[in-house]
Amino acid sequence: MANKELTQMLNTLRRSLPRSLQLNKSAKEAMTMSDEQIYACAALACQLAEQGNMADANELLTGLSIIDPENAYIHSCLGSFYMRLDEKNLAAGEFLFALSLNPNDIAANTNLAELYFEVGELKKAEKYLKDAISLDPNEQNAFGNRARTLTELLKNLENK
Repeated sequence: MANKELTQMLNTLRRSLPRSLQLNKSAKEAMTMSDEQIYACAALACQLAEQGNMADANELLTGLSIIDPENAYIHSCLGSFYMRLDEKNLAAGEFLFALSLNPNDIAANTNLAELYFEVGELKKAEKYLKDAISLDPNEQNAFGNRARTLTELLKNLENK
């Protein structure tokens, strides 16, 4: 059922976007999508990726980034998607862009730190881990807690 709805949504997007943009509207206005609809589509894309439907997830997330290019959450989702595909450069680019739009994105900070950690850029990793931890002073956020765990791992590596 979700795949049928996704296909219909993507086909509607393909048909209506060029004509609507000729009216000098943003893609988001042309598609008349609310923020709630955009976030629902992002959640659907995440579900598709979890189910292994990477092509549709990619198409949906990429489309959302075109419809709402200033949406930090969408870029953070794209970064996570690319991270899952082991496309480190694309993931890092999306996380950096997401953080340029919203420096308080704990997920983007933590994921970017993890990418830097994986490629051995420990100073950069440490910076983004500190940022993520500072955004979660009550230690309630899963990404903040993951940042704390990675910080401990980083300290152990530096002590060896």
